[in-house]
Amino acid sequence: MSALIKQIEEVFPKDLEIINRHSYFQLQYFLIGKEPTNQAKMWQCLKELQSRKENLENIDIQIDEFKDDIELENLKILEIENKEKQEENIDEINKKRITITKNKIKRKILSIDKSLNELLKKKKDIEEECDFFIKTFNFINSKEPLKHFDDVDSQKAYWGTKLLEKINLKLILNSNIDTELVETVLALPDDIPIKQFMVNKINSLADNIKKIKQNG
Repeated sequence: MSALIKQIEEVFPKDLEIINRHSYFQLQYFLIGKEPTNQAKMWQCLKELQSRKENLENIDIQIDEFKDDIELENLKILEIENKEKQEENIDEINKKRITITKNKIKRKILSIDKSLNELLKKKKDIEEECDFFIKTFNFINSKEPLKHFDDVDSQKAYWGTKLLEKINLKLILNSNIDTELVETVLALPDDIPIKQFMVNKINSLADNIKKIKQNG
């Protein structure tokens, strides 16, 4: 072990576990919390769970592969040791070669074992995130049952609320409402309040421009 690696290990408290996943705060406020409706929050939970389910399935395959690789490397060591016992007279050069070969295999086992442990930690992090999404989904679902992603009323509520939040934010920050945002709002069904607001706003501006032109 190098002096630097030893110093790095001394920095970390013995009972400190380094967590590489997103914090629950991030998941709650920046991933799920930013969704404008309960349906959207549940849809996002399901998307995140689906993605992590696929990751967990791949990780389980990798874990099995690493375990098999370790077993195969251990078998190589046994084969070398059995060969040593069978050969009565081994010269120094071959002895050295055998020792080096075994050391290389042992280092390879250590490397695979390290990768395996890192994978197990990654699996644990993903499982903790999954637990958060499952609990969040169940909590929201208990208040408002999940609807199909293509449910018209749910989509209306989602886009109406999302676009309203964008426009309100621009108005509060005294920022220009860009043409693309206006076109998106106007593409909504007529019975969504934000579209009605935008249509009235455009008509009002058009009337003002017309009056200005009439007044020269």
